[in-house]
Amino acid sequence: MGSSRSSDRPVRTAIVSAAVWTLIEVISRQVVGRKLGQRLNDGLAADMLATLSALPVTSALVARLGTENDIKAERREYRLTPRAVIGGLVGGIVCVFLPAVTMRVDSVLFGEQPEHNVINDETSVAGRSLFAAVNGVAIPVAEEFTWRGIVQSALTDRFGGTTGIGLTGTLFALKHVVVDRSRNRLTTLLAIGTVFGILRYRLGTGASTIAHVTANLLASLIALAVQRSE
Repeated sequence: MGSSRSSDRPVRTAIVSAAVWTLIEVISRQVVGRKLGQRLNDGLAADMLATLSALPVTSALVARLGTENDIKAERREYRLTPRAVIGGLVGGIVCVFLPAVTMRVDSVLFGEQPEHNVINDETSVAGRSLFAAVNGVAIPVAEEFTWRGIVQSALTDRFGGTTGIGLTGTLFALKHVVVDRSRNRLTTLLAIGTVFGILRYRLGTGASTIAHVTANLLASLIALAVQRSE
């Protein structure tokens, strides 16, 4: 019975960590962010501020869960070797162009969806700046800490590399579906999560973090540049 409980611990750690992140993000963005947006009259800036304020709390709770279940700092493998840095940069660039393929699959599975642009002519300078900083840097750093540093570490301990990466990628994609209401991007999210997962497994959480920041920051800057040119 003792070994059974021990083997179930990584699964519980992963599930609870994923649930904590998802719940806090839903509350911060869909409740706090909306109310703040009404006060500021700036929905995007409010969304980014609410998200940014929740990230330290979420990360602290998940870090405690990980530490209590033997997933301490050294287990998260934040190593910045030249191979990890280069791998992360290449992986991030791949993820920028990956949706060109995966979104075709999504459109077949879920049908064509109307474009939802968070950036428009009425977006304030503060909203644009916060979008680049929070969506481009803060969110991916915190997400990698939780999803690859804690959740994937726990699941690969229990199930091995391939299954652990797959399960983490699935939980990561489902979190976005719940929080962003983006079912029509499921294939894209699964593919990107798999790239991050492989990088974390092969090169460490430092590599997956670099990839995630690279992908999000480039995508955010491209979105801002495209809107400005229209």
